[in-house]
Amino acid sequence: MKVNKLARKLLSIKNKKQFAHSSITDWIVPINQNNQTLWESGTTECTLKSNPNIHISSHRAYLAKHNHHALHLENTTQLKAIQEKLHNSQQTNSRLTHFDSLTKLPNLQNFCRQVNQRIEKNNHHLTGAMFIVHLCQFKLLNKQYGKKAANKVILEFSNTLQDTLSEQAIIGRLHGVKFACFVQLNQTHLIKKNLTTFIQSILPSQIKLDRNILNMDYQIGIAYFHTDGSEAEVLLDHCEMALENSSSSERFSYYNNDLENKLIEEHKLGLRLSEAIKNKELDMWLQPQVNSRGEICSFEALARWKLDGKFVSPLSFIKIAEDLGLLPVLSENFVISIVKTLSEWHKESIHIPIAFNLAGQELMNDSFFALLMTLINEKPWLSDLLELEITETSAVMTNPLIHKRLRSLSQYGFSIAIDDFGTGQASLGQLIDIPANILKIDRRFISPLPNDQRHIDIVKSTIQLAESLNMKVVAEGIETKEQANLLIALGCHTLQGYYFGKPSPMSDWTAKGNEKAKELRMVY
Repeated sequence: MKVNKLARKLLSIKNKKQFAHSSITDWIVPINQNNQTLWESGTTECTLKSNPNIHISSHRAYLAKHNHHALHLENTTQLKAIQEKLHNSQQTNSRLTHFDSLTKLPNLQNFCRQVNQRIEKNNHHLTGAMFIVHLCQFKLLNKQYGKKAANKVILEFSNTLQDTLSEQAIIGRLHGVKFACFVQLNQTHLIKKNLTTFIQSILPSQIKLDRNILNMDYQIGIAYFHTDGSEAEVLLDHCEMALENSSSSERFSYYNNDLENKLIEEHKLGLRLSEAIKNKELDMWLQPQVNSRGEICSFEALARWKLDGKFVSPLSFIKIAEDLGLLPVLSENFVISIVKTLSEWHKESIHIPIAFNLAGQELMNDSFFALLMTLINEKPWLSDLLELEITETSAVMTNPLIHKRLRSLSQYGFSIAIDDFGTGQASLGQLIDIPANILKIDRRFISPLPNDQRHIDIVKSTIQLAESLNMKVVAEGIETKEQANLLIALGCHTLQGYYFGKPSPMSDWTAKGNEKAKELRMVY
């Protein structure tokens, strides 16, 4: 009957003739169609018939006096756009909060929530296992193919895992290259051997990356529901503990209480070690190295730590120090101590070199490397008396920065030895990459002598190899006269082991004005 100017503009009515004899439904269309007409319902959401992108809200008012209906029209297009944007934002936030952005798998919190819901629902008759899968070669993939390609591997692994496992399994991505799975088990898989076989069967042995086929390598930490924990968070913690105990040779590791107790003890030991290093409470001991005539020609410096009246195994506390990143500080303390002793001996014209072991982590530390360079600049004579032993078994020794710094140290005159030769990552490769002039044969090759011909041949060939490279040879772990005589006959230059002398405190050699060191007659 009537329409005002604003309504005509909203409905795109250009003139009154166009409006005459028309119905409101000729202009707007209800979004949710029903049998009611626009004037029968209170509020109706509509779109403009000529342009569905224009949203209009129709509000009805009943005029009792004239028995007519009045429709109030409101353009809600902008409001709808804001609401849609807000809705999408909420969905995005929900995905970011609860799901991993790359794989779309539940993240840590969401994974734990889903597992706990499953446990609460089926607690009385549920048997299951939680396991964490760690993709081992991700750093190599990142370096070789780039992050984008490495992410493809993660996504492909995720998809394969979801396709292989049943819908009863709950899968999540914890972070980086760690995935968690919670699976319901039957009685057969409660046996560790069968569960290991089952997990191996669901993990892809190979993954295709563009045109390349990649062999997959995993480490797995496993915990049983009920036996090892009844909540997702506890099970995950125990899986992490088990994972810490896995290795390149033992990929599958199961949680047990002894393992947890061991990790707790190591944590406590680590705290006390950190304090001991800070307070310089570790001692330096020296073990003699002798020439073919049995005369002491040098020492190897060894760290010793006495805790609560008992000595802690060096293998134990050195590993803890490495894991906690304490080696640079420990090594700095010991180098300063060694240089102090060597300085006193230098004044007394006592020429006894001391070899000091480095695991690689120290040389990656800028401060420690700068200390070595400063010492050699201030005391050039140190190059003849301070030997650096590089533990060849350390994985970090393959780092190009290590090789670069070792070359610098070698150019400044430091003697460099490859320790534990034959037991590390790539022995022959290290001879090329590391500018060493001393090669130490590990005790595992010495202990079977002289009765094992195979070991005799290995030691003999190692000595010949060193001679061809103009390197001095040191044999470790000599415990008998027969071993010593054989090694001397094979051409070994320097011998070390309990047969010649056990490690003893450095103070034994520096007491009474370095009296014991002077007795060696190694003066110049």
